[in-house]
Amino acid sequence: MTDDEMDSLARSGAVAGLAPTTEADLGDGTFPAKEYVAAGGALGVGSDSNTFIDPFAELRQLEWSQRLRLHRRNVLGSGNLPVGASLWARAARGGAQALAQTTGAIAAGHRADIVVLNGGDAALAHQKIDDTLDAAIFGPCRQPVRDVMSGGVWIVRDGHHARQSEIFARYRAALRSLER
Repeated sequence: MTDDEMDSLARSGAVAGLAPTTEADLGDGTFPAKEYVAAGGALGVGSDSNTFIDPFAELRQLEWSQRLRLHRRNVLGSGNLPVGASLWARAARGGAQALAQTTGAIAAGHRADIVVLNGGDAALAHQKIDDTLDAAIFGPCRQPVRDVMSGGVWIVRDGHHARQSEIFARYRAALRSLER
């Protein structure tokens, strides 16, 4: 992406959908996120399941790629927020915009999309509330998420997907069918 292309994309109002772990795995290069955000661009993160599905890993890789590229730390932080909270908020806003969803508050007319972090994970234990997202993104978390609600429906409770057994059984059946 040239500088002109990056500026045009930032000014267009579109959301750049990034999959940093996949980009790293494939050796695709690094998106100029610092410059893109400085130009007013919105971004979100996601995965194509190439390596794994983990928004914390995507945000960590996004920040780390900028650190490697620019040879400094805390590249994508903004304002008074720690870099992890800043990354999460920016990606959540961009993702909501890309999906045309009203999010960002627990209020009438907003989707009930809620992520509850796992205070039982050693990396999150005894963190100050302002440092919790940094610990989840950059710390040695193994299970940073305890519960997930999407559109008012609990999808994950106590670290387990509501349809985990069914999904695993279908996965195993698919693997068996490939062995034939």
